Amino acid sequence: MGKPRGGKPRGGKPRFVVISPLTALMHDQVAYLNNNGVPAIAIGDVEEPDIIQQVQNGTYVVVYGSPWYLLSTTTWRGLFDVPSFKKMLIGVAIDEAHCIVQWGLQGAKKVPFRKWHGCLGELNSMFPRKLP
Repeated sequence: MGKPRGGKPRGGKPRFVVISPLTALMHDQVAYLNNNGVPAIAIGDVEEPDIIQQVQNGTYVVVYGSPWYLLSTTTWRGLFDVPSFKKMLIGVAIDEAHCIVQWGLQGAKKVPFRKWHGCLGELNSMFPRKLP
């Protein structure tokens, strides 16, 4: 099933991933989207099988997660290898991207404040090249 003009995939709900370092911000944005009819979820410590299955099946159009959850856990990292999820994925956004250098990369003799922010470049190998 190809993509029609405009980039929206055919055959199901499109999915969008937002990577955010701030849990409170994720929950605020998820509440706003859900209140406006856009199914959204913030994933985190919870790895309940039903939640994982709902995310894979496209119950949620927008999926929020922190760099740590999405890159360090095999469950959530593996989500990006599920063909049905990848097929419907239309974009990935990094919220608070201006913090990556300050929080995630090592300075002179410093340990990064949030190590996984410095690993966000790994996303390039996990998603199709044409993904915005």
